Amino acid sequence: MREHIIPSIVASCVAIAASVGFVHVTRTPEVTRVVSAPAGAISAAKAQRLAKTVWPELNQAEVDGLTAKLKEWGPGHVTIFCIEESKCGDLSLSLENAFESAHWITNTMNSPMVPPGIISSSTDLVLMLNASTDLRVTLDRDNKNTGPGEYIAIGAKP
Repeated sequence: MREHIIPSIVASCVAIAASVGFVHVTRTPEVTRVVSAPAGAISAAKAQRLAKTVWPELNQAEVDGLTAKLKEWGPGHVTIFCIEESKCGDLSLSLENAFESAHWITNTMNSPMVPPGIISSSTDLVLMLNASTDLRVTLDRDNKNTGPGEYIAIGAKP
């Protein structure tokens, strides 16, 4: 009889502690299938295909030139949208670096709703980006910018 009392008391204590919130009971997920990718280097052909879809970062001269022109404008606010970190993360980081070096307030966000190419909210910003970099930025014709400052949206590489 004594061997049944202790497990019963322990079970009661655990139940009370769980109802009060002292114990968090979790279930381990069931693994139905283990998937693994093959290890090793990718082929040169696959690397070329991937390179065609990824926006490269700006070189230091482009960052410096853009920063100098932005400083002439004075402080501002810009939001940089990137369709996917793996596709345009390096470019958005370069742009963020240039804007922040010019003392602009900068926000970066991933957004799947960005059209292909690079668009911006203002003609002046488009002209500045095109003059300072090798990027071909276009004006967002459907500009409904209701947020603070300007924006740059980086979509899939055409």
